[in-house]
Amino acid sequence: MKFNFDIYEMGERIKNAGAEATVNDPSLLLPFLKLYSFVYLHGGQPSGCGKIQRGYWNQFFVMNNYKQLLDMVNKAVNRTCVPAWKNIKFFVKLGKHVSANLITDEQAIEYLEKGIMSKDDFLTLPNMPENETIVEEQTSEQETPEDKPVEAPKKTRKRKK
Repeated sequence: MKFNFDIYEMGERIKNAGAEATVNDPSLLLPFLKLYSFVYLHGGQPSGCGKIQRGYWNQFFVMNNYKQLLDMVNKAVNRTCVPAWKNIKFFVKLGKHVSANLITDEQAIEYLEKGIMSKDDFLTLPNMPENETIVEEQTSEQETPEDKPVEAPKKTRKRKK
């Protein structure tokens, strides 16, 4: 997703205007809803209700470090990697969900190096320094009889008389 405004400048304008002025001014509201949707709704449609939009503003600017959120959005928009999944995906090795919108090149490189993600998780890999390597998952080509799982014996139930 691309933004047709400077993320940091618009973020400061929206923060300085306050919730009420942002909701009532379309020149502030539309960029704010685009930012909010990108971070929290994975590009989905935000509500058109003014009361809920004020809650969005509060969540974005009061409850969280908005400068950190703006920095995260800027890095995500200017990344080189393209994830192969939509919305969010759970990575067992990481133990958490990762948003396709918000993953940055730095995070992608880190996850690739640690073996949390693989090349298959990306349509386009991030630009990596020459000395960095991607850890590939170890899979055995042929299973030996020792590797095959042993089936547990089936339990039988006695009928009541």
